Amino acid sequence: MGTTADPSGQNEIFTGDFVQLTLPTTPPSNFNMVLLASVQSGEQALVYFQPLSSPGTLVGATLIGTITNADGSVTIPAIYQTGFIDITAGAANVLLESATVSVPDSGSAVALLGIALAGIEGVRRVLRARRA
Repeated sequence: MGTTADPSGQNEIFTGDFVQLTLPTTPPSNFNMVLLASVQSGEQALVYFQPLSSPGTLVGATLIGTITNADGSVTIPAIYQTGFIDITAGAANVLLESATVSVPDSGSAVALLGIALAGIEGVRRVLRARRA
């Protein structure tokens, strides 16, 4: 994803422009945003958080990360998850190919594993008692 306003004619995000993504998450929790982008040597992508009250501008935005390679990622804290994520070029121009959001496990998988292991132990004890 880029912009047609790119003065280089490459239709990428440049230092005078940005792409804005909406992130209304409930309930808030930390997650990673992985950006696969055309960030080459000498280029960098800046990732900002913008509150819902200020769409369409970088004025008042908070810088939350800088990406300097094609497989960069940014951890977005829970306090910055109801609003917008703005991506702009810090140097030269960048192209946003995709944005993937991954939420860390909240413990439910561990709880399910514990329940499964307890169930297996219960079955093992029943089978052992029948043999005796």
